[in-house]
Amino acid sequence: EAGEVLSFGCGGSGRGEFYGMLGHGEDEHDHFTPRLIEALRGVRIVAVSAGGTHSLCLSEAGMVYSFGSGYDGQLGHGDCHSQLTPRVIEGLQGVVRVVGIAAGQGDYAETSFAVSEEGDVYGWGEWKGGESRPCLVPGGEESRQMRSGPYPTACLMAPLQYPNLRLSTA
Repeated sequence: EAGEVLSFGCGGSGRGEFYGMLGHGEDEHDHFTPRLIEALRGVRIVAVSAGGTHSLCLSEAGMVYSFGSGYDGQLGHGDCHSQLTPRVIEGLQGVVRVVGIAAGQGDYAETSFAVSEEGDVYGWGEWKGGESRPCLVPGGEESRQMRSGPYPTACLMAPLQYPNLRLSTA
């Protein structure tokens, strides 16, 4: 059904810090056929973005959910714990209405970004030394080119483009 999220692939079981990558809760096994993420049942999702070990989902209401590994603070919950099922990022809720999301990876560093309806960019994860809560990204050069480790992770202003991260919008 439209707005539902399915996942499949490596579940993270037995792989160190990589827990909950599929969002199916305690079931961390690998799944090779798509399965509905039950925790999002009834939530209309309009965009999904996947990093190397975590994922972001954007609801029609502008709420951002995250799940997977949190070792770089990339889940945005104020800690570095993994999340086995999708959880709303409280630091964005009621503050801004998010219209775009991006999850990225670079050389063992994970990052996440959100763009508000007003065009402000929020980032969390390794892009800012492991900041585990969404922070407003300052303007200027830093907004144009954010990096995760030695690799470009996000480009949020034209005309620059990086192939390893795309902004998912509603």
